[in-house]
Amino acid sequence: MRQRILIMAASMISRLAPHAESEALVGDLLEEYALRAAADSHSVALRWYLRQILMSGLNLLWTRITQTAWISTFAVALLAYTSVGVAEFAIRRSLPNSPVTTMIATFPAVVGIAYLAGGLRRRAPVVLATLMLLAVTLMTLTANENLSLGYQIAYFLVGPSAVLLGGGLRLAANRKSN
Repeated sequence: MRQRILIMAASMISRLAPHAESEALVGDLLEEYALRAAADSHSVALRWYLRQILMSGLNLLWTRITQTAWISTFAVALLAYTSVGVAEFAIRRSLPNSPVTTMIATFPAVVGIAYLAGGLRRRAPVVLATLMLLAVTLMTLTANENLSLGYQIAYFLVGPSAVLLGGGLRLAANRKSN
């Protein structure tokens, strides 16, 4: 049973650790376990080993999570989506209540927000456009308003187009500066 626990714990650490370092990390832990088991008892050594596995595993997992690009890309896209909502709210409060006017006035703000998001994370505008399409789809399916088909199509096209335009402008600016 003890051998099985050692193998399972070593397997977990080897999956979390970077490939180049996993063999050395597992080997060092097993070597120290053997030294402790010879000096003390197997149960004391096993408790030490499992504590080391737990602490190392948590650190390795945290490193993996924080180094994964999709989390930060999604966070930037979510922040940009919130910024678009705030901009749209401000525009609706300051202009006449017309969907066309709101779309026209919001378009440059969305382009700018997507441009900034693309500067933080290269793929953030694509994620933002996807979030916008999902939101527009959900709102269209659940809305009680009777908007014309033209308005509905415009909502599907204008927001994501503005985002992709802003992201494209950022990519072009990045290529130009390199």
